[in-house]
Amino acid sequence: MSHKNTFRPIVKGVLLAFIFGGAAFLFWKNYEYSLSKIKNKQSLWDQTKTLSTEEKKVIYNFAHYLEKNYGLKLRLKITYEHIYIPKLDKRTLFIGLAPSKKEVIVRFPPLLEKAVGLDFIRYLQEKHFQPYFENNNWPEGLISALVLIQKKVEHLG
Repeated sequence: MSHKNTFRPIVKGVLLAFIFGGAAFLFWKNYEYSLSKIKNKQSLWDQTKTLSTEEKKVIYNFAHYLEKNYGLKLRLKITYEHIYIPKLDKRTLFIGLAPSKKEVIVRFPPLLEKAVGLDFIRYLQEKHFQPYFENNNWPEGLISALVLIQKKVEHLG
């Protein structure tokens, strides 16, 4: 048997392993992307369809930040009606907005609620959004609130 024929099965085996490995990697990346899209849809429900693509991206990034760094979930609900608070677990941060009614509800997970304090939560619910509602610029107020929450949480840890 020649030297050339000895390496042919090895090269075929390596190429075959490379092809299967590449296919598995691409399948895994597709799964990650699909899972990310599902999580994004779970974190934001916008009945008003007012948020821009950039604003949604900021919200999704904030949701990923909370989950990655603190194991928390974000549920953001924007509605025309009065805000209905869904059943929440002890790892979920809920923000409900009804811009047309100028209503805001913020529910932190129990441990985080104690850490950030009731004054901070009251500020978010009663004062933070009011100037943004008056100017009909509540999406900017929402992004600003997320930044405030992130800074407050980072300051705690």
